[in-house]
Amino acid sequence: MGRFAIPAACIRLGLCLLMAFVAAAASAQTAPSPALEAAGAHGAPDVDPLAEEGRRLLARHGCTGCHSLDGAAGPGPTFADRWGGLAVVRVGAESRPVPYDRAYLARAVAAPDAELAEGWSAGIMPPYDLDGATLDAMAAALAAAATAAPDPPPTGWDGLIAGLVIFVLGHFVLSAGPLRRPLVNRLGERGFQLAYSLVAAFGMYQLIVGLDATPYVELWPPLPWTQQVPLAVMPVAVSLWVFGFSTPSPTAAGQSARVSEPPKGIIAITRHPALWGFVLWGLAHLPPNGDLATVAFFGGFVVLALGGMWHIDRRRAARLGADWTAFAEQTSVVPFVALLRGRARLRFGRGDLVRLVVSLVVFVGILHTHHLLFGVPALR
Repeated sequence: MGRFAIPAACIRLGLCLLMAFVAAAASAQTAPSPALEAAGAHGAPDVDPLAEEGRRLLARHGCTGCHSLDGAAGPGPTFADRWGGLAVVRVGAESRPVPYDRAYLARAVAAPDAELAEGWSAGIMPPYDLDGATLDAMAAALAAAATAAPDPPPTGWDGLIAGLVIFVLGHFVLSAGPLRRPLVNRLGERGFQLAYSLVAAFGMYQLIVGLDATPYVELWPPLPWTQQVPLAVMPVAVSLWVFGFSTPSPTAAGQSARVSEPPKGIIAITRHPALWGFVLWGLAHLPPNGDLATVAFFGGFVVLALGGMWHIDRRRAARLGADWTAFAEQTSVVPFVALLRGRARLRFGRGDLVRLVVSLVVFVGILHTHHLLFGVPALR
Protein backbone atom coordinates (compact mmCIF):
# COMPACT_ATOMS: atom_id res chain seq x y z
CA MET A 1 0.00 0.00 0.00
CA GLY A 2 2.66 2.47 -1.01
CA ARG A 3 0.62 4.87 -3.05
CA PHE A 4 -2.16 7.23 -2.03
CA ALA A 5 -5.68 7.28 -3.44
CA ILE A 6 -7.27 10.71 -3.61
CA PRO A 7 -11.03 10.15 -3.67
CA ALA A 8 -13.68 12.70 -4.57
CA ALA A 9 -14.30 13.12 -0.84
CA CYS A 10 -10.90 14.84 -0.59
CA ILE A 11 -12.05 17.49 -3.05
CA ARG A 12 -15.23 17.91 -1.06
CA LEU A 13 -13.28 18.20 2.19
CA GLY A 14 -10.91 20.72 0.61
CA LEU A 15 -13.80 22.91 -0.51
CA CYS A 16 -15.40 22.68 2.92
CA LEU A 17 -12.13 23.69 4.58
CA LEU A 18 -11.74 26.56 2.14
CA MET A 19 -15.23 27.81 2.95
CA ALA A 20 -14.48 27.40 6.66
CA PHE A 21 -11.44 29.67 6.27
CA VAL A 22 -13.54 32.17 4.30
CA ALA A 23 -16.29 32.12 6.92
CA ALA A 24 -13.82 32.56 9.77
CA ALA A 25 -12.20 35.48 7.97
CA ALA A 26 -15.60 37.00 7.19
CA SER A 27 -16.67 36.74 10.83
CA ALA A 28 -13.48 38.49 11.90
CA GLN A 29 -13.66 41.20 9.26
CA THR A 30 -17.36 41.99 9.47
CA ALA A 31 -17.12 43.05 13.12
CA PRO A 32 -14.66 45.97 13.32
CA SER A 33 -13.73 47.21 16.72
CA PRO A 34 -16.06 49.64 18.46
CA ALA A 35 -13.17 52.11 18.57
CA LEU A 36 -12.84 52.04 14.80
CA GLU A 37 -16.58 52.44 14.35
CA ALA A 38 -16.66 55.39 16.71
CA ALA A 39 -13.70 57.00 15.00
CA GLY A 40 -15.30 56.52 11.60
CA ALA A 41 -18.59 58.01 12.79
CA HIS A 42 -16.90 61.19 13.93
CA GLY A 43 -14.40 61.42 11.10
CA ALA A 44 -11.50 61.06 13.52
CA PRO A 45 -8.42 59.49 11.94
CA ASP A 46 -6.76 58.53 15.25
CA VAL A 47 -7.48 55.16 16.81
CA ASP A 48 -5.49 54.06 19.84
CA PRO A 49 -3.06 51.50 18.39
CA LEU A 50 -2.42 50.08 21.85
CA ALA A 51 -6.13 49.34 22.29
CA GLU A 52 -6.27 47.65 18.88
CA GLU A 53 -3.24 45.56 19.79
CA GLY A 54 -4.95 44.70 23.06
CA ARG A 55 -8.01 43.44 21.19
CA ARG A 56 -5.80 41.22 19.06
CA LEU A 57 -4.05 39.87 22.15
CA LEU A 58 -7.34 39.23 23.92
CA ALA A 59 -8.45 37.16 20.91
CA ARG A 60 -5.10 35.38 20.59
CA HIS A 61 -5.13 34.26 24.22
CA GLY A 62 -8.75 33.16 23.97
CA CYS A 63 -10.12 35.83 26.33
CA THR A 64 -12.84 36.99 23.95
CA GLY A 65 -13.97 33.39 23.52
CA CYS A 66 -15.52 33.70 27.00
CA HIS A 67 -15.62 37.46 27.75
CA SER A 68 -17.33 39.73 25.25
CA LEU A 69 -16.26 43.31 24.54
CA ASP A 70 -19.77 44.40 23.60
CA GLY A 71 -21.90 43.27 26.54
CA ALA A 72 -23.11 40.04 24.94
CA ALA A 73 -23.63 37.03 27.22
CA GLY A 74 -20.92 34.40 27.31
CA PRO A 75 -19.25 31.78 29.50
CA GLY A 76 -17.58 34.59 31.50
CA PRO A 77 -18.45 38.16 32.54
CA THR A 78 -18.34 40.77 29.79
CA PHE A 79 -15.56 43.36 29.55
CA ALA A 80 -17.94 46.08 28.36
CA ASP A 81 -18.51 49.13 30.56
CA ARG A 82 -16.44 47.79 33.43
CA TRP A 83 -13.17 49.71 33.20
CA GLY A 84 -12.70 52.43 35.78
CA GLY A 85 -15.60 51.20 37.91
CA LEU A 86 -15.80 48.66 40.70
CA ALA A 87 -15.84 44.91 40.40
CA VAL A 88 -17.59 42.90 43.10
CA VAL A 89 -15.45 39.85 43.85
CA ARG A 90 -15.43 37.01 46.34
CA VAL A 91 -12.31 36.48 48.43
CA GLY A 92 -12.90 33.31 50.39
CA ALA A 93 -16.37 33.67 51.89
CA GLU A 94 -16.32 37.48 51.74
CA SER A 95 -17.62 39.71 48.93
CA ARG A 96 -15.88 43.03 48.41
CA PRO A 97 -15.66 45.76 45.75
CA VAL A 98 -12.29 46.34 44.09
CA PRO A 99 -11.26 48.91 41.46
CA TYR A 100 -11.57 47.51 37.93
CA ASP A 101 -8.15 48.67 36.72
CA ARG A 102 -4.86 47.33 35.42
CA ALA A 103 -3.83 46.01 38.83
CA TYR A 104 -7.07 44.01 39.08
CA LEU A 105 -6.61 42.75 35.52
CA ALA A 106 -3.12 41.50 36.37
CA ARG A 107 -4.35 39.72 39.48
CA ALA A 108 -7.38 38.22 37.72
CA VAL A 109 -5.23 36.86 34.89
CA ALA A 110 -2.55 35.38 37.15
CA ALA A 111 -4.92 33.87 39.76
CA PRO A 112 -8.53 33.89 38.48
CA ASP A 113 -10.07 32.22 41.55
CA ALA A 114 -8.31 34.37 44.16
CA GLU A 115 -10.71 37.27 43.51
CA LEU A 116 -13.63 35.59 41.78
CA ALA A 117 -16.19 37.77 40.04
CA GLU A 118 -19.43 37.67 42.01
CA GLY A 119 -21.97 35.28 40.51
CA TRP A 120 -19.44 33.18 38.57
CA SER A 121 -18.10 29.72 39.32
CA ALA A 122 -14.54 28.93 40.38
CA GLY A 123 -12.28 26.59 38.47
CA ILE A 124 -13.33 27.62 34.95
CA MET A 125 -10.68 30.11 33.86
CA PRO A 126 -7.07 28.87 33.73
CA PRO A 127 -4.28 31.17 35.00
CA TYR A 128 -2.09 32.99 32.47
CA ASP A 129 1.48 34.22 32.80
CA LEU A 130 1.47 37.45 30.77
CA ASP A 131 4.15 40.10 30.57
CA GLY A 132 3.66 43.76 31.37
CA ALA A 133 3.43 44.91 27.75
CA THR A 134 0.66 42.41 27.04
CA LEU A 135 -1.26 43.52 30.14
CA ASP A 136 -0.84 47.20 29.15
CA ALA A 137 -2.34 46.52 25.72
CA MET A 138 -5.20 44.49 27.15
CA ALA A 139 -5.91 47.23 29.68
CA ALA A 140 -6.12 49.76 26.85
CA ALA A 141 -8.59 47.52 25.00
CA LEU A 142 -10.77 47.16 28.09
CA ALA A 143 -10.69 50.91 28.67
CA ALA A 144 -11.83 51.43 25.07
CA ALA A 145 -14.61 48.86 25.54
CA ALA A 146 -15.94 50.92 28.44
CA THR A 147 -16.59 53.95 26.22
CA ALA A 148 -17.31 52.55 22.76
CA ALA A 149 -20.72 51.91 21.26
CA PRO A 150 -21.77 48.24 21.54
CA ASP A 151 -21.64 45.95 18.55
CA PRO A 152 -24.94 44.78 17.04
CA PRO A 153 -26.53 41.93 19.03
CA PRO A 154 -26.60 38.39 17.65
CA THR A 155 -29.14 38.06 14.85
CA GLY A 156 -30.65 34.72 15.92
CA TRP A 157 -30.75 31.08 14.97
CA ASP A 158 -31.85 31.21 11.33
CA GLY A 159 -28.34 31.06 9.87
CA LEU A 160 -27.19 28.13 12.00
CA ILE A 161 -30.37 26.15 11.34
CA ALA A 162 -30.09 26.82 7.62
CA GLY A 163 -26.47 25.67 7.67
CA LEU A 164 -27.37 22.45 9.49
CA VAL A 165 -30.16 21.70 7.03
CA ILE A 166 -28.00 22.38 3.96
CA PHE A 167 -24.90 20.59 5.23
CA VAL A 168 -26.39 17.60 7.06
CA LEU A 169 -29.54 16.89 5.06
CA GLY A 170 -27.84 17.91 1.82
CA HIS A 171 -25.41 15.01 2.18
CA PHE A 172 -28.18 12.46 2.63
CA VAL A 173 -30.59 13.88 0.05
CA LEU A 174 -28.07 14.34 -2.76
CA SER A 175 -26.57 10.89 -2.24
CA ALA A 176 -29.95 9.13 -2.16
CA GLY A 177 -30.73 7.08 -5.26
CA PRO A 178 -33.98 8.80 -6.36
CA LEU A 179 -32.20 12.15 -6.69
CA ARG A 180 -28.63 11.04 -7.34
CA ARG A 181 -29.34 8.94 -10.44
CA PRO A 182 -31.10 11.64 -12.50
CA LEU A 183 -28.47 14.19 -11.47
CA VAL A 184 -25.63 11.88 -12.53
CA ASN A 185 -27.42 11.21 -15.85
CA ARG A 186 -27.68 14.92 -16.49
CA LEU A 187 -24.36 16.17 -15.07
CA GLY A 188 -22.16 13.10 -15.36
CA GLU A 189 -20.33 11.58 -12.37
CA ARG A 190 -17.71 14.34 -12.19
CA GLY A 191 -20.28 17.08 -12.59
CA PHE A 192 -22.40 15.54 -9.85
CA GLN A 193 -19.42 15.27 -7.50
CA LEU A 194 -18.59 18.93 -8.14
CA ALA A 195 -22.18 20.01 -7.46
CA TYR A 196 -22.27 17.83 -4.35
CA SER A 197 -19.03 19.39 -3.12
CA LEU A 198 -20.27 22.93 -3.75
CA VAL A 199 -23.45 22.28 -1.76
CA ALA A 200 -21.41 20.83 1.11
CA ALA A 201 -18.99 23.78 1.01
CA PHE A 202 -21.83 26.32 1.05
CA GLY A 203 -23.44 24.46 3.95
CA MET A 204 -20.14 24.62 5.85
CA TYR A 205 -19.86 28.36 5.18
CA GLN A 206 -23.44 28.93 6.36
CA LEU A 207 -22.82 26.83 9.49
CA ILE A 208 -19.82 28.87 10.60
CA VAL A 209 -21.34 32.25 9.78
CA GLY A 210 -24.58 31.18 11.48
CA LEU A 211 -22.73 29.95 14.56
CA ASP A 212 -21.05 33.35 14.94
CA ALA A 213 -24.44 35.10 14.86
CA THR A 214 -26.25 33.03 17.50
CA PRO A 215 -26.85 34.20 21.07
CA TYR A 216 -25.08 32.43 23.92
CA VAL A 217 -27.32 29.96 25.76
CA GLU A 218 -25.36 27.97 28.34
CA LEU A 219 -26.21 24.30 28.91
CA TRP A 220 -23.22 23.53 31.16
CA PRO A 221 -20.17 25.54 32.29
CA PRO A 222 -16.81 24.98 30.54
CA LEU A 223 -14.89 23.41 33.43
CA PRO A 224 -11.07 23.39 33.18
CA TRP A 225 -10.67 19.60 32.81
CA THR A 226 -12.88 19.65 29.72
CA GLN A 227 -10.18 21.62 27.84
CA GLN A 228 -8.00 18.49 27.90
CA VAL A 229 -10.55 16.29 26.15
CA PRO A 230 -9.88 17.59 22.61
CA LEU A 231 -6.11 17.47 23.22
CA ALA A 232 -6.38 13.79 24.12
CA VAL A 233 -8.80 12.80 21.36
CA MET A 234 -7.80 14.95 18.37
CA PRO A 235 -4.53 13.11 17.54
CA VAL A 236 -6.63 10.00 16.93
CA ALA A 237 -9.29 11.94 14.99
CA VAL A 238 -6.69 13.62 12.75
CA SER A 239 -5.01 10.27 12.08
CA LEU A 240 -8.35 8.76 11.10
CA TRP A 241 -8.91 11.64 8.67
CA VAL A 242 -5.50 11.36 7.06
CA PHE A 243 -5.55 7.56 6.83
CA GLY A 244 -9.20 7.47 5.81
CA PHE A 245 -9.04 10.03 3.02
CA SER A 246 -5.82 8.65 1.54
CA THR A 247 -6.37 4.87 1.78
CA PRO A 248 -8.12 3.07 -1.12
CA SER A 249 -11.51 1.72 -0.07
CA PRO A 250 -14.80 0.78 -1.75
CA THR A 251 -16.59 2.95 0.82
CA ALA A 252 -14.99 6.08 -0.70
CA ALA A 253 -16.73 7.99 -3.48
CA GLY A 254 -15.86 6.64 -6.91
CA GLN A 255 -14.01 3.56 -5.60
CA SER A 256 -16.70 0.89 -5.60
CA ALA A 257 -14.59 -1.24 -7.97
CA ARG A 258 -12.15 -1.89 -5.11
CA VAL A 259 -14.74 -4.09 -3.40
CA SER A 260 -12.87 -7.19 -4.57
CA GLU A 261 -9.63 -6.11 -2.83
CA PRO A 262 -9.00 -7.33 0.73
CA PRO A 263 -9.09 -4.59 3.38
CA LYS A 264 -5.65 -3.22 4.14
CA GLY A 265 -4.28 -0.91 6.79
CA ILE A 266 -6.84 1.30 8.46
CA ILE A 267 -9.71 -0.31 6.50
CA ALA A 268 -9.12 -3.55 8.39
CA ILE A 269 -9.77 -1.61 11.61
CA THR A 270 -12.92 0.11 10.33
CA ARG A 271 -14.29 0.63 6.85
CA HIS A 272 -15.29 4.21 7.73
CA PRO A 273 -12.14 5.73 9.29
CA ALA A 274 -12.66 9.32 8.15
CA LEU A 275 -16.25 9.37 9.39
CA TRP A 276 -15.12 8.03 12.77
CA GLY A 277 -12.63 10.90 12.79
CA PHE A 278 -15.53 13.34 12.49
CA VAL A 279 -17.43 11.53 15.25
CA LEU A 280 -14.45 11.82 17.61
CA TRP A 281 -13.85 15.46 16.58
CA GLY A 282 -17.46 16.39 17.31
CA LEU A 283 -17.75 14.48 20.59
CA ALA A 284 -14.38 15.75 21.87
CA HIS A 285 -15.47 19.37 21.42
CA LEU A 286 -18.76 19.02 23.29
CA PRO A 287 -17.45 18.94 26.91
CA PRO A 288 -15.56 22.29 26.70
CA ASN A 289 -18.30 23.99 24.65
CA GLY A 290 -21.50 23.77 26.64
CA ASP A 291 -23.58 26.40 24.85
CA LEU A 292 -26.60 25.42 22.75
CA ALA A 293 -25.34 26.71 19.40
CA THR A 294 -21.96 24.98 19.63
CA VAL A 295 -23.59 21.73 20.76
CA ALA A 296 -25.87 21.92 17.71
CA PHE A 297 -22.86 22.64 15.46
CA PHE A 298 -20.69 19.74 16.61
CA GLY A 299 -23.68 17.48 17.19
CA GLY A 300 -24.69 17.96 13.57
CA PHE A 301 -21.35 16.55 12.41
CA VAL A 302 -21.70 13.57 14.75
CA VAL A 303 -25.18 12.80 13.43
CA LEU A 304 -24.02 13.19 9.82
CA ALA A 305 -20.99 10.93 10.31
CA LEU A 306 -22.87 8.16 12.12
CA GLY A 307 -25.76 8.33 9.69
CA GLY A 308 -23.32 8.43 6.79
CA MET A 309 -21.81 5.09 7.79
CA TRP A 310 -25.22 3.42 7.69
CA HIS A 311 -26.17 5.23 4.47
CA ILE A 312 -22.97 4.25 2.63
CA ASP A 313 -23.23 0.61 3.70
CA ARG A 314 -26.85 0.46 2.59
CA ARG A 315 -26.09 1.95 -0.82
CA ARG A 316 -23.07 -0.28 -1.39
CA ALA A 317 -25.05 -3.40 -0.42
CA ALA A 318 -27.85 -2.52 -2.83
CA ARG A 319 -25.44 -1.77 -5.68
CA LEU A 320 -22.71 -4.39 -5.21
CA GLY A 321 -24.68 -7.29 -3.76
CA ALA A 322 -22.65 -10.38 -2.91
CA ASP A 323 -19.34 -8.63 -3.57
CA TRP A 324 -20.14 -6.10 -0.88
CA THR A 325 -21.25 -8.82 1.54
CA ALA A 326 -17.91 -10.56 1.09
CA PHE A 327 -15.99 -7.33 1.66
CA ALA A 328 -18.09 -6.33 4.68
CA GLU A 329 -17.36 -9.70 6.30
CA GLN A 330 -13.65 -8.83 6.29
CA THR A 331 -14.01 -5.52 8.10
CA SER A 332 -16.43 -3.72 10.42
CA VAL A 333 -18.18 -0.42 11.01
CA VAL A 334 -17.23 -0.31 14.71
CA PRO A 335 -13.44 -0.10 14.98
CA PHE A 336 -11.53 -3.34 15.78
CA VAL A 337 -14.61 -5.60 15.81
CA ALA A 338 -13.57 -7.57 12.70
CA LEU A 339 -10.01 -7.87 14.00
CA LEU A 340 -11.12 -9.10 17.43
CA ARG A 341 -13.43 -11.67 15.83
CA GLY A 342 -10.69 -12.91 13.51
CA ARG A 343 -12.43 -11.79 10.30
CA ALA A 344 -9.68 -9.33 9.34
CA ARG A 345 -5.91 -9.20 9.37
CA LEU A 346 -4.04 -5.98 10.09
CA ARG A 347 -1.49 -5.19 7.39
CA PHE A 348 0.30 -1.86 7.09
CA GLY A 349 2.70 -0.72 4.36
CA ARG A 350 5.33 1.98 3.89
CA GLY A 351 2.68 4.44 2.79
CA ASP A 352 1.09 4.19 6.21
CA LEU A 353 4.27 5.49 7.83
CA VAL A 354 3.98 8.56 5.62
CA ARG A 355 0.35 8.91 6.65
CA LEU A 356 1.35 8.77 10.32
CA VAL A 357 3.94 11.53 9.84
CA VAL A 358 1.40 13.65 7.93
CA SER A 359 -1.10 13.13 10.75
CA LEU A 360 1.39 14.42 13.29
CA VAL A 361 2.22 17.47 11.18
CA VAL A 362 -1.46 18.28 10.65
CA PHE A 363 -2.23 17.92 14.36
CA VAL A 364 0.65 20.20 15.38
CA GLY A 365 -0.46 22.70 12.75
CA ILE A 366 -3.99 22.72 14.16
CA LEU A 367 -2.65 23.26 17.67
CA HIS A 368 -0.72 26.37 16.65
CA THR A 369 -3.33 27.93 14.34
CA HIS A 370 -6.48 27.15 16.32
CA HIS A 371 -6.61 30.63 17.90
CA LEU A 372 -6.35 32.29 14.48
CA LEU A 373 -9.20 30.26 13.00
CA PHE A 374 -11.60 29.95 15.92
CA GLY A 375 -10.62 32.67 18.40
CA VAL A 376 -9.71 30.23 21.18
CA PRO A 377 -6.23 28.73 21.65
CA ALA A 378 -6.02 24.94 21.77
CA LEU A 379 -3.07 25.21 24.15
CA ARG A 380 -3.56 27.28 27.30
